[in-house]
Amino acid sequence: MSDIEIFNQRLKSESFSGQKVNKFIAVESEFLDCSFQDMIIKDICFGGGTKQTKYVNCTFDNTSFSSNVLGVARFENCSFKNVKVKKFFCIDAEFINCVFSGEIKQGNFVGKHRDVDGKTRTNEIQDNDFTGLVFGDVGFTNIDLSMQKFTQNENLAVITDVSSFISNIKSEVEKITDFAMYDSAVKVLTILEMESDGGNNQMLVDKLSFPKKLQEAAELVLSYRKLEN
Repeated sequence: MSDIEIFNQRLKSESFSGQKVNKFIAVESEFLDCSFQDMIIKDICFGGGTKQTKYVNCTFDNTSFSSNVLGVARFENCSFKNVKVKKFFCIDAEFINCVFSGEIKQGNFVGKHRDVDGKTRTNEIQDNDFTGLVFGDVGFTNIDLSMQKFTQNENLAVITDVSSFISNIKSEVEKITDFAMYDSAVKVLTILEMESDGGNNQMLVDKLSFPKKLQEAAELVLSYRKLEN
């Protein structure tokens, strides 16, 4: 496998499709209408350096990759269809009107956060379509989830006001007569409360992300969302 390194370039309609790459790094560059389809990338940094690397109208369809450090990057109108992603950690990345399908095994999307210099920064993350994506251990921190599209079912739910949700359903949990189920439901609520600490009051909750012994209770807890409607 070869390495691809791109520094301070502006590329238009460039194709990297079909390549097998050991390491891909782009630094302070811009990609317009570029294709990264059908690639296998062992490790990718989408935005090295301190200035944002931009991807506009780019396609990453059918590509497998892993990114321990995604970098400082912005994606506008990009397609990530049928991807297989091992790691996708997006501390300083922005996504606007992008579509995702396939699977992300581990990662996070971060909106407002405190940088190493102590300043509060906000990544723009809006109008993205995640309806075709299978989530592994993936988190959304300080992001307006109402501005994204998700598939919601008995396993996956968007909670837009976690503190109110927990407060409202505690009385329902207290009605559970089976001790084992009650104990598991309390543990689920505790996990939700812990994950919402620090002001993260919107949450994408996946039943399958809980330990197997808590998944039935997690499904029950998520079912109480109907009581809020």
